[in-house]
Amino acid sequence: MTLTLPSTTCSTRYPTTMPYDEKTTSVDQPSETDTAPSGYSSDWNKLTIYIPASLRKQFRLACMTKDRSMSDVLRDIIADYISEQKPPDND
Repeated sequence: MTLTLPSTTCSTRYPTTMPYDEKTTSVDQPSETDTAPSGYSSDWNKLTIYIPASLRKQFRLACMTKDRSMSDVLRDIIADYISEQKPPDND
């Protein structure tokens, strides 16, 4: 099976499809090997993504210039993306 992402979530410079294995992928449960590292509570999950090597290098350098880890920046980006998807309050 192939997972196709909506075109609005991915730059057209990179492929929008990746192989998807339904037997090994779960939305709510981490795999048995995805345990939180020392210092993190057990409610943290590991997220693995595949990106072009050149994009990773550029991202790593950009993070280093701001003295931030790639993980911290990605957590911020994901949180911002989720907050943008929420419908506005109708107060």
